[in-house]
Amino acid sequence: STMLSRLAFGLLLSLHVLLVLSSTTNSSKSPFPPASPSLPSLLNDPSWALGVRLYKALRSDSSSVNTLFSPLLLASSLGALAESSVGKTADQIQDLLKTPSKVKKKVGDILSVALKSFVEANGTSFQMHTSSSVFTKQAPALSHTFTKQSQSRFRLQHQTLGKGDFKADLKQLHDWAKAVLSEKKGAPLEAEIKAKAGAMILANALHFKGL
Repeated sequence: STMLSRLAFGLLLSLHVLLVLSSTTNSSKSPFPPASPSLPSLLNDPSWALGVRLYKALRSDSSSVNTLFSPLLLASSLGALAESSVGKTADQIQDLLKTPSKVKKKVGDILSVALKSFVEANGTSFQMHTSSSVFTKQAPALSHTFTKQSQSRFRLQHQTLGKGDFKADLKQLHDWAKAVLSEKKGAPLEAEIKAKAGAMILANALHFKGL
């Protein structure tokens, strides 16, 4: 199985996304039909649990900057990888998501429905440009089934990094984020990304503006 060497995040959204998502999808005046299956409670929502743990980790680092992130985008991207992973890699991703046992078999469907509801709510109380992608560097080819399902269910794209050094990889990540965010200014990546052959980098890019 392919090991995840680094999770890199460009622009990320705050925990308030869950509140926005809840208010727009549960409103009786919403122009969108209710999603099926229904969205889970916060106790069973893997994006909520992941968001809280990541928030605590960021807060515990005194050198960290004021970071905004999207638990939903991150959990959805991990969910896409989890469905196509086996062995130790699958165990590592499940450990990151901390999925409750009673919803573990449905976690992919839960995250896919939540992500779709969030995307369809764009323009109601917020505007956003968003994209998620897994970058691979000199890695074995991904299966066509994985790329097709991850794009349709989780909006996860696939990009390949060239054979250049970390500066070339960083430039490619910045160019990708700039393109998918419609030329919106992105936050700089402070840490160097030293991706070795066979590495996978999971990236979420997001420009969010409340109305």
